[in-house]
Amino acid sequence: MQSPPEVQALYNSIVHALNQTAFNGQKVGDARFGAYCFYDFDGEPIYVGQTREKLRTRIRRHLTNQRTDAVAMFVLDPYEV
Repeated sequence: MQSPPEVQALYNSIVHALNQTAFNGQKVGDARFGAYCFYDFDGEPIYVGQTREKLRTRIRRHLTNQRTDAVAMFVLDPYEV
Protein backbone atom coordinates (compact mmCIF):
# COMPACT_ATOMS: atom_id res chain seq x y z
CA MET A 1 0.00 0.00 0.00
CA GLN A 2 1.40 3.35 -1.02
CA SER A 3 1.36 6.30 1.36
CA PRO A 4 -0.72 9.39 0.49
CA PRO A 5 1.32 12.11 -1.26
CA GLU A 6 1.34 14.30 1.87
CA VAL A 7 2.82 11.50 3.96
CA GLN A 8 5.43 10.69 1.32
CA ALA A 9 6.38 14.38 1.20
CA LEU A 10 6.80 14.32 4.99
CA TYR A 11 9.04 11.25 4.83
CA ASN A 12 11.11 12.86 2.06
CA SER A 13 11.54 16.00 4.18
CA ILE A 14 12.71 13.92 7.14
CA VAL A 15 15.25 12.07 4.98
CA HIS A 16 16.48 15.41 3.63
CA ALA A 17 16.88 16.81 7.17
CA LEU A 18 18.71 13.70 8.39
CA ASN A 19 21.10 13.93 5.42
CA GLN A 20 22.18 17.48 6.29
CA THR A 21 25.79 17.90 7.32
CA ALA A 22 26.42 18.91 10.93
CA PHE A 23 29.20 21.24 12.10
CA ASN A 24 31.52 18.25 12.56
CA GLY A 25 31.09 17.09 8.94
CA GLN A 26 28.91 14.12 9.89
CA LYS A 27 25.37 13.63 8.59
CA VAL A 28 22.83 14.54 11.27
CA GLY A 29 21.02 11.21 10.90
CA ASP A 30 24.23 9.28 11.50
CA ALA A 31 24.72 10.78 14.96
CA ARG A 32 25.14 7.98 17.47
CA PHE A 33 23.39 9.78 20.33
CA GLY A 34 20.70 12.41 20.16
CA ALA A 35 17.47 13.96 21.28
CA TYR A 36 14.56 14.65 18.98
CA CYS A 37 11.07 16.12 19.08
CA PHE A 38 7.98 15.51 16.97
CA TYR A 39 5.51 18.33 16.44
CA ASP A 40 1.89 18.24 15.29
CA PHE A 41 0.53 20.33 12.41
CA ASP A 42 -0.08 23.25 14.78
CA GLY A 43 3.57 23.33 15.83
CA GLU A 44 2.89 21.87 19.28
CA PRO A 45 5.41 19.32 20.56
CA ILE A 46 3.76 15.92 20.95
CA TYR A 47 6.72 13.65 21.66
CA VAL A 48 10.29 14.13 22.83
CA GLY A 49 12.76 11.27 22.81
CA GLN A 50 16.40 10.42 23.10
CA THR A 51 18.44 7.65 21.57
CA ARG A 52 21.70 5.79 21.91
CA GLU A 53 21.39 4.31 18.43
CA LYS A 54 21.72 6.22 15.17
CA LEU A 55 19.21 9.04 15.08
CA ARG A 56 18.12 7.99 11.58
CA THR A 57 17.34 4.44 12.77
CA ARG A 58 15.36 5.56 15.80
CA ILE A 59 13.23 8.05 13.88
CA ARG A 60 12.58 5.49 11.14
CA ARG A 61 11.35 3.01 13.77
CA HIS A 62 8.93 5.61 15.10
CA LEU A 63 7.52 6.37 11.69
CA THR A 64 7.17 2.80 10.46
CA ASN A 65 5.19 1.49 13.45
CA GLN A 66 7.90 -0.89 14.58
CA ARG A 67 6.45 -1.03 18.09
CA THR A 68 8.20 1.85 19.75
CA ASP A 69 6.67 2.89 23.06
CA ALA A 70 5.14 6.06 21.63
CA VAL A 71 3.43 4.26 18.75
CA ALA A 72 2.37 1.30 20.88
CA MET A 73 0.71 3.68 23.35
CA PHE A 74 -0.90 5.69 20.51
CA VAL A 75 0.97 8.84 21.53
CA LEU A 76 2.50 9.22 18.08
CA ASP A 77 0.54 8.80 14.88
CA PRO A 78 2.98 8.89 11.92
CA TYR A 79 0.27 10.32 9.66
CA GLU A 80 -0.31 13.22 12.03
CA VAL A 81 3.26 14.41 12.63
